[in-house]
Amino acid sequence: MESTSRDAAGRPLRVGDIVGGTDPLQPDAATVIGTVTELTGSDVHVQAKALCVLPADRTFIIGRPLLGALGDIITLQLAESGPALYFLTPSERDRRTITHINRAAPADPWQRQVCRPLIGHALDVLDRQARTLPGSDDGPALIYASTDRATLTRVDESTVEDPRERAICQGFLHHAMNLIDEDAFVRPPSPDGER
Repeated sequence: MESTSRDAAGRPLRVGDIVGGTDPLQPDAATVIGTVTELTGSDVHVQAKALCVLPADRTFIIGRPLLGALGDIITLQLAESGPALYFLTPSERDRRTITHINRAAPADPWQRQVCRPLIGHALDVLDRQARTLPGSDDGPALIYASTDRATLTRVDESTVEDPRERAICQGFLHHAMNLIDEDAFVRPPSPDGER
């Protein structure tokens, strides 16, 4: 069940968000900055130096790590591989699959089924040069590693700012969509219901 807790700016709070806030019972206290560990009603449990419980409407989201669940080493490796486009599967028991989708379609039919509409959404985001509401950090994601071999952009959530990079990313997205469509004809889902 998704939480309905919102921060002071009205944005939905999620476990894993990095937030700041003050305890209304101690208004002179310093701002607490930490990671949301639990959401219960209007309370936000924040792990800072110690576990704190703050009212949701007295907190504000500072950030969501782009690839926090993957770790610094993998994030660096993805960035250094640019230019490239990756599909990250939803987290299952703390495991994720990373597919280099501008080279090959995801092998699993279920992953192709999830990836295709996400590519369509990312193309829409790039066409509008917009940002969308952040998705879940443990959900599926599309990551573009730019030609500078240092920048990663989650293209299902925000646009690639540089016009040249945006054009390269759009080309990769269209190519990935074609690979998925071609692969669907080569390997149709099995009749026994395999994902």
